[in-house]
Amino acid sequence: MKIGDEVNPEKVTKKNWEALADDIQISPRYVALRVVLIANKIQNVRLQLVTQKFAPYKSDCLYRLNEFIANSCEIAIRRLS
Repeated sequence: MKIGDEVNPEKVTKKNWEALADDIQISPRYVALRVVLIANKIQNVRLQLVTQKFAPYKSDCLYRLNEFIANSCEIAIRRLS
């Protein structure tokens, strides 16, 4: 999925989010606030899943997925805050 003109999630910048907001004709500030809110919610749920529901399962794949999600959320929050 494109965000602005970017297809690589790791390269999405604030300008890409602003371009998306312009494309769908809503406030860029609103988009940024919502993305940060959602990323924070994902972080909270991810942490609960890892420490509670998935704790009995020792899996390298789950660990790597957890780290990937955490990193993606942190990048989005940092770039939009």
